[in-house]
Amino acid sequence: MKRAEVAGRGLLMATCIIILASALPLSLWTFNIVHVAAPFDVPGDDWAAIGCIVGAATYLWSILPAVLGIAYSKKAYRYKRCRVLGWLTAALLFACAVMQRGFFLITTLPLAVMTVLYLIAAYAPKRREDREGREGVK
Repeated sequence: MKRAEVAGRGLLMATCIIILASALPLSLWTFNIVHVAAPFDVPGDDWAAIGCIVGAATYLWSILPAVLGIAYSKKAYRYKRCRVLGWLTAALLFACAVMQRGFFLITTLPLAVMTVLYLIAAYAPKRREDREGREGVK
């Protein structure tokens, strides 16, 4: 397979490298925000602090899709595995957004942006095949 045949490969590699470089420091920073979020929880509603802990865990989880994206970046036929892990990360981020409320913007928003770029890059070969398939039918 030629280098130009795999659409989205460069974006996938760049996104994965950024996720790997930022996962641990941002995870520690998000975990340290728990002490800031705890006083804002009303009695019986301690979701913001728990959401920060889940956000830190989501940063650590994001290492797995990033490593898989780097490993499969040259194999477009295996991008489905990248897409599945990307959507699982997106589901975890949605749970964080619901729990953290305002703290989501300052803690896990960078990972949300990187996850969207990751999913765009993982779907690039599929969109290209669909476009080429439709052009061949006409």
